[in-house]
Amino acid sequence: MGTRPSLIVSYIRTMPTLPNCYYVALHLQDKFGGVILYNNDHVIIKIGKLYYDKKGLYLKDTSRFLTMDMYGNNHIKNLL
Repeated sequence: MGTRPSLIVSYIRTMPTLPNCYYVALHLQDKFGGVILYNNDHVIIKIGKLYYDKKGLYLKDTSRFLTMDMYGNNHIKNLL
């Protein structure tokens, strides 16, 4: 059985204000698993069938996001 979305959103809200959506995605991945995705200016995480960002559930179009390992990891330094 998967993790309830309300539990994940509650966890996000208890985090201290983090300066970067990549750090939030890393914390969520560490706690709940999931796949981190990125585009040119944002990072989200897919946990189960739902997407999350540093504000909670991410309900916008995700078709332009790539997985972090799509083209290697050289882009991670740009996200930090």
